[in-house]
Amino acid sequence: MAERGGVVGVYMVGFLSPGRVSTAADLVAHIEHALKVCGEDHVGIGSDLSTTPHVVDAAYMKVHREFVAGRQSRGIAAPGEDPEVPMFVTDLNSPRRLELIADTYLSVGTPVQHALPRLLSLGKQVRDQIHRRVQENLDFLKTAISPSSPCNLLDVEGGWYAILQVPRTRSEEQWCLDLLEKDAVLVQPGYFYDFESEAYLVVSLLTPPHNFSAGIRRLLARAETH
Repeated sequence: MAERGGVVGVYMVGFLSPGRVSTAADLVAHIEHALKVCGEDHVGIGSDLSTTPHVVDAAYMKVHREFVAGRQSRGIAAPGEDPEVPMFVTDLNSPRRLELIADTYLSVGTPVQHALPRLLSLGKQVRDQIHRRVQENLDFLKTAISPSSPCNLLDVEGGWYAILQVPRTRSEEQWCLDLLEKDAVLVQPGYFYDFESEAYLVVSLLTPPHNFSAGIRRLLARAETH
């Protein structure tokens, strides 16, 4: 993968320590292994799941067991998923988990320190580009859904996703599969984001606008034939 310019993603859902919750040391060891195999230009680090701290109580474990059982029954569970082991790195149970990794485990090299003013200035340019794209796609989505459409756009309060409520004529999983296989449109099901009922689809507002508009038109056309 690295030889072809790809990137291996390491995320903070602990399947690295069978039978127990993973620790930051487990995660860092895994990152170091990936760096040795692929090189630093081909390894990405992400969070996944909620960035809010998890409170492990009886209610949490009940939902967790049901979530894992559902994924296992559909054949989409990751190796090592355990209904009795929560899916997070125990000592990185914080919204500042990436910052904690950087501060605790990663040294800041001199080249990066010297480049910091330039990197910070470029950051504003990137943020502005993201904001413009997200706003353009959201504006299109609002106008594309007609009053007679069977789809409903939920209020977007921030971030770079939009949520569509679609007819409950099939499961969210089937909606996603139909759109992917029949329309070449990739969306995510609401249950990825802990929606308690169906049917919701999550679309990315970061998609290039011409691709986004084409995909939304196909999704809405599919919904009209539900």
